[in-house]
Amino acid sequence: MGLLVPEIYGGFEGNFLDLTVVLAEMGYFATPGPFFSTVVLGGLLVLEAANDAQKAEILPALCSGERVMTLAWMENEGIFTPEGINLSAAPEGDGYVLSGIKIFVPDANVADTMICAARTGKGETDISLFVVNTPINGLKINPLITMAGDKQCELVFDRVKLPRSSLLGELNRGWPLLKKTQLMASVAKCAEMMGGARMVMDLVIPWTKERIQFGRPIGSFQAVQHHCVNMLTYLDTLTFMTYEAAWLISAKKSFEKEASMCKAWVSDSHRKLVALAHQVLAGWGLWRSTPWGYTSSGPRPLNCFSETQIFIANWWPRKCVFRARAKITSHFRMPSSDYLRPRLNREILGRVLLFLWFRSIGTAKSDLNLGANSVNLFLREPLERGV
Repeated sequence: MGLLVPEIYGGFEGNFLDLTVVLAEMGYFATPGPFFSTVVLGGLLVLEAANDAQKAEILPALCSGERVMTLAWMENEGIFTPEGINLSAAPEGDGYVLSGIKIFVPDANVADTMICAARTGKGETDISLFVVNTPINGLKINPLITMAGDKQCELVFDRVKLPRSSLLGELNRGWPLLKKTQLMASVAKCAEMMGGARMVMDLVIPWTKERIQFGRPIGSFQAVQHHCVNMLTYLDTLTFMTYEAAWLISAKKSFEKEASMCKAWVSDSHRKLVALAHQVLAGWGLWRSTPWGYTSSGPRPLNCFSETQIFIANWWPRKCVFRARAKITSHFRMPSSDYLRPRLNREILGRVLLFLWFRSIGTAKSDLNLGANSVNLFLREPLERGV
């Protein structure tokens, strides 16, 4: 827990590369728990923004495992820019009063300390960071039901009063620190995906040697070999990009471009690698009781920093409509039929399911930018394409 924390606060005083190695191993075994939200989201921000008194109060308990932390910045707009932060922190007396809602806050249900991003001015980047210790009057924590099963929560701040000492860093100067932490957290999440991808390879390759079909191992078929080669290519590239970004962070060099490239490539490559592994493993890859059942669910929680995670919630951001359509369609499975090919079945039924979902949550046509005949087109398009 204290891997990045200086020794004077009871930590190991390691660097980001050390953390990358640990997170890769945790991703390999799909380790559950609030380690990421505490060490990466909370710990990194405290190290970047807190004064000496705040560090002395927070970090020793973090290192000993007595303090669980998390970061709350996402709101209903579902965007990662300062415009998406509208929770207000109004000065009152000798402190601040927080009012608003945060969503998708990881492990908030077990957190002892939360760092909350709030708007403290009229400027676009007038964002400040506050330390919120729980429980506290006026704060309601609502756990969310997620497709990945990870612990995401909604936070409702109803005039939560905080002392002036809870301000983390300088007033109206929180956005640069938050943005930097987001980029570092993205690289850290890529390290977990790197470990998960390595586990997928370790499961798939032995399977291709053991599974016998048509009197020979399936690994001897060229189509399966192509899948395995493509999986290895994805694994190698995402590994190199993750370690390059992690090295730049550890060396205290400029890493913004490399971290963004890493986030985009690793997230997509991991998803493609797992999809190919599903095809190689076939029916065995759908069994939840196997190690693969835990590993294959990894991409969903691990992709949250690249905006690919989908949650079941009535206020789910409308802008993710077509991401959801692709996600549901690609993961929908049903037996083949005599009159429609399996892929056609998946796509049509996936679209029907998604359309009914939107109807159930009250999504208007205007939210989807749909015209008068759009619903019919939405369902008829795969037939016209002849997929």
